Amino acid sequence: MTEIGTSAEIHTYTGRVIQPLQLRPEDVDIVDIAHSLAMTCRFNGHTRGHYSVAQHSVTLSQIVPSGLAFYALLHDAAEAYVHDVVRPLKPLYRIGGHSFDTVEARILEVILKRYGLGPRVPSAVMIADSELTRRELNALLLNSQKEKAFPFGFWPWEQAEEAFLTRFEELVAITAAYEGEV
Repeated sequence: MTEIGTSAEIHTYTGRVIQPLQLRPEDVDIVDIAHSLAMTCRFNGHTRGHYSVAQHSVTLSQIVPSGLAFYALLHDAAEAYVHDVVRPLKPLYRIGGHSFDTVEARILEVILKRYGLGPRVPSAVMIADSELTRRELNALLLNSQKEKAFPFGFWPWEQAEEAFLTRFEELVAITAAYEGEV
């Protein structure tokens, strides 16, 4: 795990004060993640309606094979602590002398560890994420002429937050049931 030396603090929805650049598993709270991602609009807000990162994550977790669903739900969870940066700009951002991608990957690694997952999101999830992102772009942007009938609708942030937490609990229960069988 890469150490990133800074003491910058943020205040989270649940009242925690954390240092995202020195995040520890015990700092991570799924309620903070769900709330922040529900309030964060995909594509920097350039959509026909509020389509949150939480809704995107729930949707992705429902379309990947079940063994990848937990990773899919959490694949963008680091954005709760460092916000979302549009893909074309990520390589240009630096935080504390580190690339944004490095910082984001380190935070995601801590989040995945907190919930008992391996340190990296499987490539199959990222491939599915890219495909879903393409569909979202074609359906959600005002000037798009493709896929106007977006099948997922626009959830209010409260619905997205609740759906994210519900899906998280479902996946925790499935994981616990599976581990009980081993």
